[in-house]
Amino acid sequence: MEKMACARDIRQIPSPEARDRMLRACVGIVSLLFVSCSPDLVRRSSMPAKAPEALEAVRILGARHGEMAGLAGPEGVCLDLRGRVYVADTGNDRIVVFSSQGDLLYEFGHRGWREGEFDAPIDVAVVSDLVFVVDWGNERIQTFGRDGDPRGSVSIPDERGPWRPAGLVLGSAGALYFSDGERDRVVGLNRAGQIAFEIGGFGHWHGQLDDPRGVEVTDDQRLYVADSGNGRVEIFDALGAWESSLVGGDLVMPWDVCADGMGNLFVSDAGSDRVCVYGADGEFLFSVGTEGLRSGGLRQPTGIAFDGTEFIYVADKGNDRIQVFRIVYKARNR
Repeated sequence: MEKMACARDIRQIPSPEARDRMLRACVGIVSLLFVSCSPDLVRRSSMPAKAPEALEAVRILGARHGEMAGLAGPEGVCLDLRGRVYVADTGNDRIVVFSSQGDLLYEFGHRGWREGEFDAPIDVAVVSDLVFVVDWGNERIQTFGRDGDPRGSVSIPDERGPWRPAGLVLGSAGALYFSDGERDRVVGLNRAGQIAFEIGGFGHWHGQLDDPRGVEVTDDQRLYVADSGNGRVEIFDALGAWESSLVGGDLVMPWDVCADGMGNLFVSDAGSDRVCVYGADGEFLFSVGTEGLRSGGLRQPTGIAFDGTEFIYVADKGNDRIQVFRIVYKARNR
């Protein structure tokens, strides 16, 4: 299947010698990153277990025909513990940061291949004082301070050829998980920066992947992978063993997945312009969104993130904006 996020020319690619220097410079950075990652830094919900019954559109960030941010095809979104919203503004090769109220705070990055530059940033994650950015076109994951100061890169030299990090998440145990769209796999790195496991590989059977995108780790250490080419979400345990598949809701091209801390799951489906909602038992509950520009309308939704309270943020790529939805909960039947 054609990769929607990958149809772009790659310019200013460094020479092999320059790339080798970059890779060697990254060897020590991974261990530094994981020192800052602890379970205490992961935002958790304190609400009792409930199931969602609706999503209400409440706010739009960065629309071209509204606010001044002027986003262009944003694909990734996340929040830090202060409620600041970090957006991977893919079409503009930058990261844009909003306040919890939606005010534009600052931005960093521009097109290029040097440190601190991007070629199609497609995902972003924040832990402690570090910002992780999937720099898709440059085949690396860059790290920054909160102010945008470059701190290094996470790259894995592989003699088998190129790799394409697509989505990433940091687990509560300090492990870094990222999807590799080129190899149809998900790689887990431990605190020491060593490969803890590699799962997937191209295919359509249980545990195999076709163009994996977003990844999520829940409180029970389950790993969820948006298996976009197979139209499903694959579920693995903490050791990387396949457990089950999430297929309800007629997913077409699931792009990302997030959990609300109570086990409920929210999946952005770029192929059907929807967000699909699942209960803690994996049962499909409902979906929201149809193609359109109105509030609540979606066009190729990609990244999705939970803020730790009652809101989810959706990268509405085709509409050049971030949409915010409030989760309306109901008490579970007993």
